[in-house]
Amino acid sequence: MVFLVNTAISLLVALVLTGLLLALKIPVYIVLAVTFMVFSALTGGFMFTVRALFSTVSSTETWFLVVSVAFIAWLAILYKNSGVAFILGNEISKALRSGVLAITIPPGILGLLPIPGGALMSAPIVDTVGSFSGISREIKVFANVWYRHVTVFVYPLASMLIITSTLSGYSISELVMSLIPISLIMFIIGLPLVWNRVKVQGNVDITVLFKSLTPILMAAVIVVALSPLDTQYPRLSTLISAILALVAFSALNSTSKRELLTSILDRKVWEISAVAFEAVAFRTLLKLLDVSDLASTLGSSVVAICVVLPALLSLISGYPSAGVVISLPIATRTIGVSLQVASLIYISAYLAYLVSPVHLCLIYTVQYFKERILSAYKLLLPLTLGVLVVAYTWYTIIVS
Repeated sequence: MVFLVNTAISLLVALVLTGLLLALKIPVYIVLAVTFMVFSALTGGFMFTVRALFSTVSSTETWFLVVSVAFIAWLAILYKNSGVAFILGNEISKALRSGVLAITIPPGILGLLPIPGGALMSAPIVDTVGSFSGISREIKVFANVWYRHVTVFVYPLASMLIITSTLSGYSISELVMSLIPISLIMFIIGLPLVWNRVKVQGNVDITVLFKSLTPILMAAVIVVALSPLDTQYPRLSTLISAILALVAFSALNSTSKRELLTSILDRKVWEISAVAFEAVAFRTLLKLLDVSDLASTLGSSVVAICVVLPALLSLISGYPSAGVVISLPIATRTIGVSLQVASLIYISAYLAYLVSPVHLCLIYTVQYFKERILSAYKLLLPLTLGVLVVAYTWYTIIVS
């Protein structure tokens, strides 16, 4: 592949373009399509763009993901339109009693599910519980995105953590122990925004709670049980679990054909599906991209290699592993990889991914709550930067 523009410059151009288009309130799926075309054209030209698109379209993983996301979005809309989300939120609130716990725990639990679009499962719960607590839509978006990613950040089975362990040479347990302090800080730092004194009254109806949760719990069990299929057919377990969860919901709630049709025709289902395809296209693009020029551009700066590079790559791709996969080998060749370096690269990539404009959880949540993504950034960005500063200080000064 022949470089038309330096990769670092192309990344910067793509990020600026994305920000401008979002500021103009252009729909996210259009923004992603334009940004993809511009970035791929700058880095490799027309034929490189065609190659990336062909690779995306010809991958069965792409279509398993897109269809899975469509079914998950369909299920989330059914939860909301049928009133089951309200019932579920009400019962969870009764079970947890505290309004704070009711709005932070469900996203964290569902965040452990290896399901693309899983944020749409917790969104109806956060929406209902947040309404009980008098919380604004902006804070609902924040809670659903932020607390969904606090737990998976140190989840031993998270693919990003496994990749980091493989590339760095440190065990998953070593990395988890190193990351736990930052995970706790993430949980605590968000509490002032979601804090409320609501005490939910009434006794929880276990039967109703179980019935409402069954499709979600069923999806989790099926994904785990069928995960061996992903070795040969990536994302197939997700597709099967999403379909069966939808079937279970329909059977348990006697959903009519009209309700099913109305929900599947909802614009959000198709917009979210388009976003899923575009996100895969970005990931494919970064896999095909030769980033050797980035190493010479960055030199041996710890900030550049451990913070800026992984953050930029995850920010533009919407995939946390993008920053880790590229940054860790560069760090190995330049500054060496200690546990602190591996942890900082992991955190920088993860936090940038969390606020990426192509991060599926963020996009799905914003679209679900009908909120502007820039409004969500008003809450997410300051806390993300704060955690990143704390992490940099922790790993370069306190425990170095």
